Amino acid sequence: MIPPTNTAPEPGGCRMRRLMWLAAAVFSGGVFWISATRWATFGYRTFDLAFYIQALWRLIHGHADTVTLLNLPLLAGHADVVVFFLAPLFWLLPHPLLPVAVQTLALASMAPVGYRIARRLGLEPGAAGLMALATLLTPATGFVALHEFHPEAFTAPFLLLAIDAWQRQSLPRFWLWFLAVLACKENMTLLLAAWCGVNAWTAWRGAKRSPEDAPRPGFAPWSWKWCARWCVAPAVAALGWAVIYAGVITPCWNAGNVDFTQLYGRWFSPDVPWTRMPQALCSQLQLSLSGNLLPGLLLPLCGLSLLRPRWLLVAAPVALQHLLSFRSSEWNIYFHYPAPLLPLFWIAACEAVAGFSMPQVRRGLACAVAVACVAAQVWIGPFHQLTSEEEPGDSRASLEEKRATLASIPENASVVAGLPYLSHLAKRDALYSLHHLLKGLKTLSLKPYQPPPPVDVVVVDYADSATFDPGAGYYHPTMRVVGGLIVPSSDLLLHTYLRQAAWEVENRNALTVFRRRSSPPSQSQSQEPPTAPPWLAVSQIDPATTLVDIRATCQPGSKLRVESRWRFDGERKAIPWMKLRLSPARGGANVWLERGLCAPEGWNNGTLWTDRWLASLPGTLTPGFYRMEAVFFDNARWREAQRKTPGAGPEFTAQADLGFVEIR
Repeated sequence: MIPPTNTAPEPGGCRMRRLMWLAAAVFSGGVFWISATRWATFGYRTFDLAFYIQALWRLIHGHADTVTLLNLPLLAGHADVVVFFLAPLFWLLPHPLLPVAVQTLALASMAPVGYRIARRLGLEPGAAGLMALATLLTPATGFVALHEFHPEAFTAPFLLLAIDAWQRQSLPRFWLWFLAVLACKENMTLLLAAWCGVNAWTAWRGAKRSPEDAPRPGFAPWSWKWCARWCVAPAVAALGWAVIYAGVITPCWNAGNVDFTQLYGRWFSPDVPWTRMPQALCSQLQLSLSGNLLPGLLLPLCGLSLLRPRWLLVAAPVALQHLLSFRSSEWNIYFHYPAPLLPLFWIAACEAVAGFSMPQVRRGLACAVAVACVAAQVWIGPFHQLTSEEEPGDSRASLEEKRATLASIPENASVVAGLPYLSHLAKRDALYSLHHLLKGLKTLSLKPYQPPPPVDVVVVDYADSATFDPGAGYYHPTMRVVGGLIVPSSDLLLHTYLRQAAWEVENRNALTVFRRRSSPPSQSQSQEPPTAPPWLAVSQIDPATTLVDIRATCQPGSKLRVESRWRFDGERKAIPWMKLRLSPARGGANVWLERGLCAPEGWNNGTLWTDRWLASLPGTLTPGFYRMEAVFFDNARWREAQRKTPGAGPEFTAQADLGFVEIR
C-alpha cells in the first residue's frame, strides 16, 4: 500500500466531501426504491431474504434454533454472525425490507469512505472524488445492492473501512472492521489471512528498501512487534475462526442440509484421476472465465487493478473459489458474489492512479475510470438490465389478487410457497420453499429432500418462472442423478405431497391455493361420468388419467369459469398441464391462458375429481369472437426439451374444443 501523504485542506475539498455524501444519498434512495418495487411486485427470485427474515423473526421471539426454510440454524449455512446485529433493528421495525435498507446504506457509504482513502493516497479532490464515485458507479456494486439481501454484501464497505483504519494507523478501528468482515461469511477467513500475509511481506520489503517509506501504521522502524499486532494476530484469528466453523459448527448444525462441497465435488470424484486433475482445473477455469465476473470488475476500472498485483493476490482465494465452482452464477457479477472482490480491485486501481506523479495524468485516469463505469452500466450493468427487460410485469389487478391471497393466510399457519412469495410470508415459525418439493433434493446436494408434514396452506403460482425453473434444476422430468438415485418428476413430487391430505382448492388465473382441511374430500354424487356436450368426447390422457368432462362459461367482469372432471384409475404416472388457447375467428395471433397442473391433489380413491378454474381475460384482447381450446401436455418434459432446444413446442397429449366466446 502506498504510504499516506500529507492531505492539507485544498480548495474544493469540503465541497467534494459533501458531494460524496450526496452521491451516497442518491444511490441509497434510488437502489432502495427499485428494491422495494421489486419486492412489492413479487420480483425476488431466491430464498436469501426470506431465510434471514425468518431467522431474525424467530430470534426476536426467543428461538435461535432451526430455520425451517432450509432446515438448519442461522450459522449452519454461512458464518454470517453479522446478521445477529440486525436483530435489535428488526425488533423495532419488523419489516422484510429492513435488512435490504441496511444493506443499501452500507454499500452507499463506500463513496465517502473511498474519498478519504483516495485523498490519503495523494489524489487531488477532483480525482479522489471521481475514484470514490466509481465504487458506486461500477456495475458490480449495483448488482450486489439489488440482489435481495445477503450478509456477504457487507464485506465491500467493511473491507474499505478496514483499509481506511490501516491508513489512519488506528489498530482498534482496524480490528473492529477486520472482525466485521470475518463475521459476514466463512470464506472471508482465507481472504483476510491472505491480506495479512501480503501486507506483512510488502511492509518488510518496503522497510528493507527504504525504512523511512515503509507502509507501516504506527511502528517505526519496522519490527516484529508491528508484524505481530497488524499481521500475525489477525491472521491467527481468521484461520482460527475457519477451523472452529469448519470443524465444529458445520458438522454439528448443518448435517448435510446444505452441501456446499458439491460445488467442487467433481474434483474429488473417483472418476477424475489425480493425473487428469490439472487438465480438469484448466477446463473449469476456461469455462468460468467465459462469465463476466473478472471483466465486470476489471474493465470499469480501466484494467488499472492489474498494475497492483498484490491486491489481486489478496483477492485470489475468493476469486478462485468462485471460478472453480460448478455453479455458473458464481462466475458472474449479477449476484452478491463480487462484494468482497470489489473493494480490493478498487483500491488496486486507486493506488495505480496515485502512483503517477503528474496531476494531469491522475485526473485524466480518474475521469477515464468514471466514464468506463458509466459505459459498463450501459453494457452489462443494472441500468442495462432495467432498460432491456422484455417481460411485462403483472397487472395491478393481478398484484392486488396476490396480495389479498397472502393477506388471507393466518400468521400462525404453516406454508409452502414459491420463491417470490417467501419473503412476504417469512414472519412465521413454519415456512417451506416449493422449489425444494419440485426438485426433490436438498440444497446443493444429491441427497433426497424429506418434505415436511402436510402444511396448512400451499401456494403455487404456475407463472412463477423462478420456482418452475428447469435451468436451475428446480423443475424437471424424471431424472437420474450422480450415484444412481432416481428422482421422480417435479409434477409427481408435488402430487405425492398433496395426496397426503385433503384440500380446499382455489384456482384463479395461474395462482392456486391449497388450504388443508380436516375432513376427507366429498364423494361425487355419481360414479358414472356425466353426459358430455356433443362437441366433446371423453379423453384418455394416459392409462391412469381420464378427462371425463370439461366446460367453460363466461362470467361477469371478463372472466371465464372452466370446470373439468377427472377419473384416476391406479397410480398417476404424469400430471397433465393445461393451457387455454383463444383463437380469433377472423384470424390472427393466438392468446394463451395458463392454468397449470390439473387436479394435482387428485388420486385414485373411487371418486370423480372436479377441477374449477377462474381465468381473467386479458384487457388487450380485440373485440370479436374467439374459439376456445383446452390443451393438455407434459409440461416438465416440454420445458426440459425447450431448455436443450430453444423454441421446441409442447407435444399435446389431448385437446378439447370449448366453443366460442365473444369479447366485447
